[in-house]
Amino acid sequence: MRNFLYATEFLEPTISSFTSEQALNFPATRVLDYMHPKRPHKTTVTSTLQDIVFDFGSSVDIDGVFVNRVNYPQVQFFADDTTAMTGVTPSASVFLYPFAGGNPTVPIDPRVNRRKCLFHFVGLTARYFRYRIPASQTTDDGQAAYSTGAILFTNNLILFAGGHQFPLSMGWPTPSQRTDFPDLGAEFILLGDARYELGFRGSFASTLQETDIQRMMKLSAGDAFLYAENLAPPEQGMLPAPTSDPSKVYLTRFTSDIRPSYLIPEVFDASLDLVEIL
Repeated sequence: MRNFLYATEFLEPTISSFTSEQALNFPATRVLDYMHPKRPHKTTVTSTLQDIVFDFGSSVDIDGVFVNRVNYPQVQFFADDTTAMTGVTPSASVFLYPFAGGNPTVPIDPRVNRRKCLFHFVGLTARYFRYRIPASQTTDDGQAAYSTGAILFTNNLILFAGGHQFPLSMGWPTPSQRTDFPDLGAEFILLGDARYELGFRGSFASTLQETDIQRMMKLSAGDAFLYAENLAPPEQGMLPAPTSDPSKVYLTRFTSDIRPSYLIPEVFDASLDLVEIL
């Protein structure tokens, strides 16, 4: 069996302040547009630290922060109910998956070759949240500028009840164009980024998983759905053990509406098909 975390609702902060080194046409407000992470915020330098301060309007619970499509490895977090924020240190009392010393790290997901991470907090409540990019980091693309695709906050990270034990289909294809030649050779031209795709289908127990499925059914095809693969702590006897790899988290959308089919009142069938939002 496999566990996963998911979120269907997301916080909508405003940006109250940011450092002045914004690249022209790449403003800090772009990080709020989590449906379009390929339209990033960019800075003009990497030699100084870069801050973005989010304001939720009032104190809120912050279960998780999904950092998507960045070109730098380290971040820092600060949070409080006033703008004089204290650091959110990577400790077991705050981070579900603490990092070993130093700044929290945004790892590269080897499947899609993008740097992203879900930071799952425990007991974090604040009105203001400062996202800091420390100075003098080496960027993945060699540019003298930091690039941030999206920063997404949620206060409803949910453990899918009981895990799921039905077949999964999973892939991360790269769009390509094939040209065939008379000598039977062929040429492939890559047309875009690898995109994570997931499908799972099977029978669910009404008393255990109906609430989760009904929560997902409220989403229309195209609405954002955060899927954290195999990250949740395992219930007793569940295998495989969690990977504890916070890069294997994907902001996705359902490709079709979910329509359960009840075999008997206690059991229903459903299919869920997801594709990553790029």
